[in-house]
Amino acid sequence: MNLFFKRVMGVVSVLSVMCTGLFSLSGCTKGAYSRGEDTEYSILMISDIHLDNTRGYERRAFRTIDDLVEISRPDMIIVTGDVTGVDDRNDLAFTSFGEHMESYGIPWTFTFGNHDAQGTAWSKEDIADYLQSLPHCTFSRGDGSVYGYGNNYYVIKDKQGKTIQIVFTLDTSGPTEGTHPIETSQIDWYVDTVRSVSSEANGDETRVVPSIIFAHIPMREYADAYAAAETAGTIVYGGKGEKECPAGADDELFETIVSLGSTTAYYCGHEHLNNYVVYKDGIRLTYTETCDHKWYIPTRGGLVVRIKSDGRVTQQNIRRRRLSSRYLVDKEF
Repeated sequence: MNLFFKRVMGVVSVLSVMCTGLFSLSGCTKGAYSRGEDTEYSILMISDIHLDNTRGYERRAFRTIDDLVEISRPDMIIVTGDVTGVDDRNDLAFTSFGEHMESYGIPWTFTFGNHDAQGTAWSKEDIADYLQSLPHCTFSRGDGSVYGYGNNYYVIKDKQGKTIQIVFTLDTSGPTEGTHPIETSQIDWYVDTVRSVSSEANGDETRVVPSIIFAHIPMREYADAYAAAETAGTIVYGGKGEKECPAGADDELFETIVSLGSTTAYYCGHEHLNNYVVYKDGIRLTYTETCDHKWYIPTRGGLVVRIKSDGRVTQQNIRRRRLSSRYLVDKEF
């Protein structure tokens, strides 16, 4: 199989950001964000913006994203779907969003959500072509033999050039709209990629390089993992405000993740009232904060994922309550 291969190799030097003097837009934070000297690479994850082509909503959403970028100063931004949810001019929403993201001058990428291509203007293929045209967007349509658009991966190396992490993005959306289970072609691509990168990095494909996965839709295992953690009192972070909505059919992604032994964490959006973190079979299952500005959303924000120099991965939620100008920077774990 011909593999699509993108490397994010340079480590951007970013100064630690503290509370004093952070904001030009939203005041101050409760607590402080510090990158940490042992952080080799940082990713800001944002999800479910749901632009509706109205100036007022767009202004509020972009202000939140501006604040998250200003707080975290990431090396990369990953947008896990549902940039928009309009039924007509999704091209307008995407071009406005793309122009705003490009203004940061930071590498960024995207995974499709269930609403992004439901508009009558742009298909998934049109959106993919547009994203590939943007200078700072690292999104690629990917291998044509693999289901979907934007099944990409990024190899993270430390300052000495050692491979320490693989970052995957997976397409969990339907051909036009809705959710879609991970197909066998995607799982085969994921396994082949881990083995190929591990062979190149370690001289042995069985000595797997650690990896993390970003997607829009949760895996089916989220629901059982949360229920078990709630019963045992082992919820790591956050809570559940609505039922998990994975794709209708089951797939073998989670079982493959466990058997391969590479991926340690899976990150998703989709459910706007969930922001929890639980473990199942040693895999960290995470919902990010949402950037949706609809009236029923109690908090909004993003998630900073940090790759450490020894390959460990930590995360930290940044969020604020509706009608508040103060961001809460939660503990790193």
